[in-house]
Amino acid sequence: MKKILIPTDFTSLANNALNYSLALASILKCEVIILHADQPNPKALSALMEEVNSIAGAARNYTITYLTTPKQFSSIIINELVVKNKIDLIVMGTSGQDLSLEKELFGTNAADIAEHARCPVICVPASYTHAGIKKIAFAADLNFINKQAAPVINFAKELSLPLHLFHVVPVFPDLGDTEKMNVNARTDQLKIKHNYSEIYYAVETTKHDNEILKGIIAFISHNEADLLVMFHDHLSALDEFFNKSNVEKVLSHIQIPLMVFPQN
Repeated sequence: MKKILIPTDFTSLANNALNYSLALASILKCEVIILHADQPNPKALSALMEEVNSIAGAARNYTITYLTTPKQFSSIIINELVVKNKIDLIVMGTSGQDLSLEKELFGTNAADIAEHARCPVICVPASYTHAGIKKIAFAADLNFINKQAAPVINFAKELSLPLHLFHVVPVFPDLGDTEKMNVNARTDQLKIKHNYSEIYYAVETTKHDNEILKGIIAFISHNEADLLVMFHDHLSALDEFFNKSNVEKVLSHIQIPLMVFPQN
């Protein structure tokens, strides 16, 4: 990844995502673009720059650029900037479980941007204070694993981190008969194809059919993952989560950042 976009409105939610983003940029050695909501007053902008410099430190290995927009943030505005500036990743704050915080962020909801963005989006919960990533959990739909896995594996490779693919069962109807697939063989194929050995596979079994959210939460808890990845693809059985209300549902039930990859 070469460019990270960080939308900010100078709130604690945005500042929390800023800390996370700068730590990620340090690992990836990529350009950071900080986008201001509306036109900030000079004092607020100066304070932001001072905070950024304090977090980044003098020895930072990435560049920082500041942009402004006269309009409130929306998925349309964000996507225009993504295309114009060739953005590879968006990182933004979300109220997550802290229901006392404002649900609306930058004039729209983080879930709306995650649903419509043309690049991956990482939503950082307000309560999440850790900056690093040690273990990535990928909630995969096995019917589309060959198509979906590549960008996620590439991201894990850039960070030199283990990628834990997992599948929640039982699901009904199981149109692809995924429970009979030889997933270990597929995992080995992915390792060879992408020349990356740090790919693992697991099954999370729930008590009843279609308890996908419950299975995701259980897997995160059992495996101490600190980044959840889901793929936004309208062909996927997981697509039920990728409308505004259901992304909010996922965000409100997990305490770690959620990375949403866009639909193909």
